[in-house]
Amino acid sequence: GSTFRCATGIRAQFTDEANIRLMKYSVERWEKLEEELGFDINFKQTGYLFLATSEEEVEAFKANIRLQNRFGVPTRLIGMDEAREIVPILNTEPFLAGAWNPKDGKANPFKTLFAYLFRAKELGVDAREHTEVIGFEQEGDAITAVRFRSNGKVESVRVDAVLNAANAWAPLINEMAGLSRDIIPITAYKHQLVKTEPLEPGQAEPLVCPPSWNDA
Repeated sequence: GSTFRCATGIRAQFTDEANIRLMKYSVERWEKLEEELGFDINFKQTGYLFLATSEEEVEAFKANIRLQNRFGVPTRLIGMDEAREIVPILNTEPFLAGAWNPKDGKANPFKTLFAYLFRAKELGVDAREHTEVIGFEQEGDAITAVRFRSNGKVESVRVDAVLNAANAWAPLINEMAGLSRDIIPITAYKHQLVKTEPLEPGQAEPLVCPPSWNDA
């Protein structure tokens, strides 16, 4: 699924209050997650560095940083000398400034997912892999069962409640339940990952984001 295809980034650098507050809380949860789950999930706060190539982008960075600082996110504007110290292999010539938050970071999605799965099963959760939800059974406005397909066989299971945690597919689950897709305003966007030759440890620890990411 999408969990295994993600770019592993965890950041509170956003441009709107809702995402900033949500992801600040998320970072705080990640800081305690290895202890909570009892697994090494390779969580590292190596930072996020956004880069600006124009004065307009620099001014936008300043506004974003003020908003992030307002909610306790320690982002700051840095020059290219400091950016080069943080990322020694960075070609700083095209850039004017950077937005830097050392508390942002990354984790291993494989280890995180399996840590959650292992702990959930320990607590008695019936976790079903390779299983597709295809619909619901309802009585009035209440969902009473979930229909699913597994190994070509369609089954259903009785439920008291349904939690929609389907990420980019959450609107589709809403639609199956007879609700509007727009209740959860999520839109999937495709990104691309490029695999390079191996780098020396420490050469590119922070996640570096070009200007095209600045409106995130």
